[in-house]
Amino acid sequence: MTRSARDSESMWAIRAGKNGEAHELFLNGGMIVLSDTQMGNLSNIPPTREAFYSEYRQKHPDATKKGSAGIGGKYFRFTHEVQIGDLVLYPSLKDKQVYVGRVTGNYVYDLTVAPKFPHQRTVRWLYHFPKYLLTEFAKRELGAARTFFKFKTHTQEIKQLVDGGQAKKFKAPKRPE
Repeated sequence: MTRSARDSESMWAIRAGKNGEAHELFLNGGMIVLSDTQMGNLSNIPPTREAFYSEYRQKHPDATKKGSAGIGGKYFRFTHEVQIGDLVLYPSLKDKQVYVGRVTGNYVYDLTVAPKFPHQRTVRWLYHFPKYLLTEFAKRELGAARTFFKFKTHTQEIKQLVDGGQAKKFKAPKRPE
């Protein structure tokens, strides 16, 4: 992506909640977020996948072992695998756009900005394009039934949409004065 990406960077995909509850936080707040206040500050968990799985099981004793691994892994990736400079994709349910941004900040635990979404990373949104521009295969990968995951197989397609000019530059909404 000559306009917005390096060849070696990772690309992540995130959802804004079941009904898009975090949509405004994402686009107006310049961040990506995860919920679950029971997990507490993820920075306090030892930086291993097993520690995150264990912590999730302790906080959610009814969760299955497989479920704990999946959800605990999501928090581990969000906290420790995402790097500043990585790209993030947000397929919006609200307007059927796919937003492309760049992670600009490390993990932060903050209950003051959005109490329901205390797990946060800052993002600078760069581009957006209509989801219908994606091939069926890319739509399926982006539509995986996970909240936060590494987008791997169709990264070149995203880069081609941006480089080819089909993606529009993101304009941050004007904040009331």
